[in-house]
Amino acid sequence: MAIKQSDITIGSEEQRFKVVAYATLYIPFAADSLNIALLDLKKEEMMPEGGYIFLSSWFNFYIAETFITNHFQTKSADYLKFIEQLKSFYPFFSNLYNETDAESHRYSMFSFFYITMDQEIFHFQLSNNTSEGLLLRTEKIFEAMNSICLKTDMALNESLADVFTQHNKSSTLGT
Repeated sequence: MAIKQSDITIGSEEQRFKVVAYATLYIPFAADSLNIALLDLKKEEMMPEGGYIFLSSWFNFYIAETFITNHFQTKSADYLKFIEQLKSFYPFFSNLYNETDAESHRYSMFSFFYITMDQEIFHFQLSNNTSEGLLLRTEKIFEAMNSICLKTDMALNESLADVFTQHNKSSTLGT
């Protein structure tokens, strides 16, 4: 699967979900320095091959290293705007929150993939939660991506060495 060159690429197979992403996360950034792209995916493209993930997420967010270095690290105006837009985006899905499903890490509504310059892929499954919980966990994911990018958190770097990594340099992490 080819990911377009952007800071954030958002993929989904569900047309109704893509409409929400288009309105809340794509259109507001059309003229900004934060480059967001939308990607049509098929279910077979959304599930990692040979992985332990059993169901695909409704949304995949592909986060490029440029997002971390140009927006997250500097807390750019576009980064802050993106967080604000997520506050509008997540409530569309938080009404689907089910405490029983939230316990399952084999299914999550949202996945974040961090793609490093070395083409390593870190797959963060965002545990299903309320919109406030989703936002908090998203920010924690961005912090973890930043630590991976800067290689400053020795405990994290050592832990990642023990994480199962698939043949395509993809590691799956839970939040």
